[in-house]
Amino acid sequence: MTNLTVVGRLVARTGQEEALREALRSVAIHSRREPGCLCYDLHVDRDDPGRFLIYETWTGDAALAAHFELAHSRALAARLDELLAVPLAMENLTFLAPEVA
Repeated sequence: MTNLTVVGRLVARTGQEEALREALRSVAIHSRREPGCLCYDLHVDRDDPGRFLIYETWTGDAALAAHFELAHSRALAARLDELLAVPLAMENLTFLAPEVA
């Protein structure tokens, strides 16, 4: 089984910074309890409190797919147009470090 790392970058609409922060915190709390979630870390830009980065590691594609079907993920997805200044940017990555010489 290959772990999957997801990096999400989110930029809040002006005036929605705190609403986005709270929505992301709620999702992080629930996501950390999910089967298959190895890591779910939420970060905020030190120089811009409206820019966030989510760093997630899942046991695989099935765990991530299940995550997106849960109520907390769907609730956030339903609010993204309201909360974000630009579309969510997501990268799906595979860990290489032990094999890299």
